[in-house]
Amino acid sequence: MIPLTLFLLATLDAIFVGYRDATGRSGLVRKRSYYGRAMLRGGLVGQFPIAVIGVTVTLCFLHAPDFQGLWRAFEVYGETLIWVFAPYAVIVLLAFIPRLTPSVDVRSMTNVVVFGPFTAARPFLVVAASMLAAWRAPRIETLVLTGVIILCMLSLEPALNQLWQRNWCRTE
Repeated sequence: MIPLTLFLLATLDAIFVGYRDATGRSGLVRKRSYYGRAMLRGGLVGQFPIAVIGVTVTLCFLHAPDFQGLWRAFEVYGETLIWVFAPYAVIVLLAFIPRLTPSVDVRSMTNVVVFGPFTAARPFLVVAASMLAAWRAPRIETLVLTGVIILCMLSLEPALNQLWQRNWCRTE
């Protein structure tokens, strides 16, 4: 259950990054489909770093001298990540509800009050949560996984930005 929950949280994060990457890039008045495509793009592109993390975990298990010990360490690691990222994801998801209203003021306020600060906090949250998880489950494999998670998840927004500049510079 922990791997599935982490996969869903990482996918939601990638969707949020896709949304964030698209904000401020279009002069369209009605942007619902525009943001929908951006979120889909973020979710799809986000599967690559998620896969890299999955491969890293698999390689750790293939080379682990103590499979059961590593399993327990990864359980603690994963639970820690869930305890940090689940509330973050819930708040972001709840912030999308006011965006369904026709009021431009309400939609703008969600950007200022929630999406702006949460975008700024995301890199720190990724680093802090990963390091906390590694501290709670100290093994060389969890340290390696921490580095991979930080590198992969923090490279998602620059990757989407590069894709945008190369392929989606037009107002959709």
